[in-house]
Amino acid sequence: MGPGQGQGDSRLPPGLGGQLVSVSVLALARPFLGVDGVKAGCGSALSAAPQLADGALAATPAGLSRPCRRTGSPAHPILCREKTHWLEAVHTSQQEKMSRNEEGQEEAFVSSKAGKSDDKVTSTNPYAGLMNRLRASWLAGKTRPMEYRVSQLEALSRFLDEKKQSILDALAADMRKPPFEGEFAEILLVRNEVNYAINNLSTWMKDENVEKNLVVQLDSVFIRKDPYGVALIIAPWNYPIHLLLLPMIGAIAAGNCVIIKPSEISKNSEALISEMLPNYLDKDCFAVVTAGVEETTKLLENKFDYIFFTGSPRVGKIIMKAAATHLTPVTLELGGKNPCYVADQCNLQNVANRIVWGRFFNAGQSCIAPDYVLCTLETQEKLLPVLRHAINDFYGAEPKESPDYARIINDKQFQRLQALMNGGRVAIGGQTDAKERYIAPTVLVDVSTSAPIMQEEIFGPILPIVTVANLEEAIDFINARERPLSLYAFCDNKAIHQLLDRTSSGGFCGNDTLLHVSLVSLPFGGIGNSGMGKYHGKFSFDTFTHHRASLLRNAGLEAINRIRYPPYSDQKMALLIAAFGVRQHQHSNREVLRQGLLGTAHSKSMNPYAGLMSRLRAAWLAGRTRPMEYRVSQLEALGRFLDEKKKSIMDALAADLRKPCFEVEVSEVILCKNELNHALSNLSSWMKDEHVDRNLVTQLDTAFIRKDPYGVVLIIGPWNYPVQLILVPLIGAIAAGNCVIIKPSEVSSCVEKLIAELLPSYLDKDCFAVVTGGVKETTELLENRFDYIFFTGNSSIGRIIMAAAAKHLTPVTLELGGKNPCYVAEDCDLQNVANRVAWGRFFNAGQTCIAPDYVLCSQETQEKLLPALRRAITEFYGANPQESPDFARIVSDKQFQRLQALMNGGCVAIGGQTDEKERYIAPTVLVDVSISAPIMQEEIFGPILPIVTVANVEEAIDFISARERPLAVYAFSSNKKVLNEVLKRTSSGGFGGNDTIMHMTLITLPFGGIGESGLGMYHGKFSFDTFSHHRTCLLRYTGLEKLNELRYPPYTQRNLALLSSTFEIKRKGSCTLL
Repeated sequence: MGPGQGQGDSRLPPGLGGQLVSVSVLALARPFLGVDGVKAGCGSALSAAPQLADGALAATPAGLSRPCRRTGSPAHPILCREKTHWLEAVHTSQQEKMSRNEEGQEEAFVSSKAGKSDDKVTSTNPYAGLMNRLRASWLAGKTRPMEYRVSQLEALSRFLDEKKQSILDALAADMRKPPFEGEFAEILLVRNEVNYAINNLSTWMKDENVEKNLVVQLDSVFIRKDPYGVALIIAPWNYPIHLLLLPMIGAIAAGNCVIIKPSEISKNSEALISEMLPNYLDKDCFAVVTAGVEETTKLLENKFDYIFFTGSPRVGKIIMKAAATHLTPVTLELGGKNPCYVADQCNLQNVANRIVWGRFFNAGQSCIAPDYVLCTLETQEKLLPVLRHAINDFYGAEPKESPDYARIINDKQFQRLQALMNGGRVAIGGQTDAKERYIAPTVLVDVSTSAPIMQEEIFGPILPIVTVANLEEAIDFINARERPLSLYAFCDNKAIHQLLDRTSSGGFCGNDTLLHVSLVSLPFGGIGNSGMGKYHGKFSFDTFTHHRASLLRNAGLEAINRIRYPPYSDQKMALLIAAFGVRQHQHSNREVLRQGLLGTAHSKSMNPYAGLMSRLRAAWLAGRTRPMEYRVSQLEALGRFLDEKKKSIMDALAADLRKPCFEVEVSEVILCKNELNHALSNLSSWMKDEHVDRNLVTQLDTAFIRKDPYGVVLIIGPWNYPVQLILVPLIGAIAAGNCVIIKPSEVSSCVEKLIAELLPSYLDKDCFAVVTGGVKETTELLENRFDYIFFTGNSSIGRIIMAAAAKHLTPVTLELGGKNPCYVAEDCDLQNVANRVAWGRFFNAGQTCIAPDYVLCSQETQEKLLPALRRAITEFYGANPQESPDFARIVSDKQFQRLQALMNGGCVAIGGQTDEKERYIAPTVLVDVSISAPIMQEEIFGPILPIVTVANVEEAIDFISARERPLAVYAFSSNKKVLNEVLKRTSSGGFGGNDTIMHMTLITLPFGGIGESGLGMYHGKFSFDTFSHHRTCLLRYTGLEKLNELRYPPYTQRNLALLSSTFEIKRKGSCTLL
């Protein structure tokens, strides 16, 4: 969300008109993207590849326009119905382009149901034809029906059943994976996910109704679960079936088209997937791409709607940087060095069994395997013989002879692992055979912590033991390193909870290893260097689903809405507070932390923010922000800031934007206080561990999701709502227990100064800071490693932020902007429509990211709507809006000039007056708008409303779908079928039926964009969740080892059958074990 063209320059190409934080796009881009990256960040690379209807429209064909009735200037082709239909013209132009591109094409190496793909490709983009085919299927809605999704999931299940032996043979050929391990990890767990998804899909897909405030009691408020579109899944070689199909199950369940890219390293599994899987799935919606580095690089140049990658952190950074070019959200499932703490008082034989199984399963080639053991020297001496005993029990005296022990994937990996063993003294194992790529189960002691084996993920059958004095030293050791994908601990409950409370990891398993990954009710994902995002079970469905805030309002009852319209009054404000206000949380009388200014002095070091970052990092590691009482105290302090400094806030906003006091109180104060009160009232329940369903194996154990803070967060705010759009995400970050640096926009300079000077006196200086500055300071700030970045601004800067975040694998929320369409049907009360559209468009002088950007309606409706809009504008602002105290001004001269130039794209039907000295632009309505003009190519972000005529709702939907996905879609009709049709067949951040903007006032709805309009969501609990890492936790019982022996080598068919019966999830209609 944000001013898409803030502080713009009309001389720039369309889409580059503005910068939220007044930062030169090129200046910010260079440090992060390089020369090519600058081009991508500025949008010049976006049209390089052939695209379907969601790409930029072709230029208006010659001969399709006629003069404007009012000015004689060229009009857009939509009005020229005697010549041709606009969509046909665009389609013809695109077909001509594609025909030109197809000259000399070669076939893509893409598998499909029909064999090698017949999609035609270009030499520059070998995947253009494939992308177009899948995009067309998705736009046609082919993957949306539940019946279709179930049919494809059932097809996946048949693939697993019918090709089971082929799968096991391929896994054996790639790494001599034992059939038991192949069937358990690659088939059973995948089939469980398929069955779980099919059993629950109808529930997951349902619209989720949410609580309503007083204003919308008669309306429908819900979250629609929309698919993203075309997803890319890139899988690794270590579990080449499991780690490809699990995310694919979620993507199919969520209604997406999918391209999957198996690893070329596990070449036999890759061949099986590419040759056999396409025979089971719909070739128009799903495809397999086989490729190496060069081809994958080409694949990543295409615009996907979601990318899911499993692999190493190094490649994860490359994937995220590539995704930033197209603002594509990513899930990165990476790896890391997973510590395993062993206390002195454990049953060490049971510990040894569970560690040996976790470490040497698949010859240690598992991202969640325990990577090293931490224990005292005394425990090490007792642990070594029982580890030797467990290895002998599992694999015999000579593991090389065991049929239950896998091999290293290739010679390169073998040589790397062999070299790693030099980092310690071999206590157990150590034997190798290069010809067989065999490395014995090996335990190292006397390990140097600076050796490579303690610096990189091992990913092989080697287990170092590092000695520590006690639990405290173990915690310090863990916290001094990158956050792992999993953390294991064998100890009593008190020690387990100390580790949970004082460490951070993707998941946590007490008194066992690996087993937490088997529960479909728990999320799986990393944090920091070990990844971002989560999946498994419903979390997979949610990952591949855009949660679309939807509000369908009553078309009448206009008297209720009038309390928000100009002319503003104290009486209206009192009624508005009563209608919108969230019940105030009862503040406590605790002492406030008032510790002076948080702003930072710029040091002369290479990193001027190093000291500030170190201070906040130390406070977070010390756990200062974790207690609920602390979070509440800081939230209450924010509430006092809003109360005590309300007048100062109003004065600053009046100076920056001449924003009316009424609009300030509504949008900058009330909405923030609502968020605060909601957080304070619900924080205790949000913070509670969330207990989940368990399978038969874990019935005696505790399985839950812990809501951990990320750490040190950066929030970059815009200038258009400079208080709200800083404080609302700040509320979520504080509620979630993070330390925060906030960077207000320097464009709204008076508010920036107010926040920097006044806000710090209310908050804890060791945990919260305000940084001010422009290009140089923002560039330097982004070079630091944050644990989360939340940015509100335009898409050009959003790309730069995401590329910068990729360097440190930092997750991001990007609230951007876009061109929000507003369809008006013929059957409406047009005066009510005009009131609601005019209010949404001209509130804050149109400098609102969710304002309706243009109207779509028939020619007949336009003629009736214009006088209604004129009446609404006059009623709101008087005959001369320049004299109205209720109409804001443009933020800067640069923005004013940009907007003035945009008005040349159509004929002025209403308004059009300007005053450069006051930065005043009257509420303006344009008609006869050229769809190729800048005003229809970039976000307007000002008080100008173009009207584009279409024949009907069908043409309106096509028009919307032919463009980038907006932050909001609005539709007005007295027919609910029309509203539902627009909702169903378009994609946007949010949807408003029969009103504008109002959906964002509901804290029970998520707020966020999709595609070019952003990624991620916040407001209410969604803010808390955004700034919380959902940590998988499984605390197991230390005894009953006989139950665990079913999974240990030596493997037998009897044990596999018993194991399957305890882990299996069956389809509904039979007993389902949850």
